Amino acid sequence: MNIIRNFRDESVGLDLDTLTEIKLFKSMSRTTIHYYRGFYINCQNNLVGVIATGRGPAFFLNLDIYFLRERPFRFTLESDHQSNTIHFMWGGQQKMNITYSRELYFHRGIWFDDEKHDFFIWLIRAVDNRKFYEFYTLNRDEPLACSLSGRGRKSMINMEHPSRNAAGLE
Repeated sequence: MNIIRNFRDESVGLDLDTLTEIKLFKSMSRTTIHYYRGFYINCQNNLVGVIATGRGPAFFLNLDIYFLRERPFRFTLESDHQSNTIHFMWGGQQKMNITYSRELYFHRGIWFDDEKHDFFIWLIRAVDNRKFYEFYTLNRDEPLACSLSGRGRKSMINMEHPSRNAAGLE
């Protein structure tokens, strides 16, 4: 099994070969489970995450895969008192629009979003950081992150294409 961990709960993982969530136990064998660089969440029955590939970070929403170095993209977040709405634009088209309850904490008289537990806030900040692209780009010597072939229109396997810089980064 090829697994990435849940962003909020390390006792749960996503089997990348079947796109199913599984409970992870310490007794599970490292010879049958391979952990890969990436995180995901299950938000309103949508599997949303990021995984390292030879083509750089791949953002996925269910069966749709977006290699973030290959096209202009944008994540935006709108907030009101009780909810956040995350938008993902890819090549000028909206591909994701999810509204979810905010996780807030109170600090020094002010309410803040809990960035340690909010995958989308982490992601919005991460994609503006060059180190994110370096960390989520596999070297030729590293194993491929996963294959979602047969589960969607695209496959994450492709080590031969040279990566381009992500939109907006120099």
